[in-house]
Amino acid sequence: MVKEKFDILTDYEELCGRLKDILTVLGMTSVGENSEKTATINVVSQALESLIIEHTKNTNKYREDIA
Repeated sequence: MVKEKFDILTDYEELCGRLKDILTVLGMTSVGENSEKTATINVVSQALESLIIEHTKNTNKYREDIA
């Protein structure tokens, strides 16, 4: 059972890593764009950052609970 929980945590942490990669790409795409596109990219980036922070906190809490 514990192995399965750690597998889930590993998948969850990988998801957060991939979301960070998406943020990096979004940052690169906003360079040189007009203000409307940049504003949209910024909103999406902020939402992803919040999601990553929330999921990282959940992962850390869950890891502490099963340890």
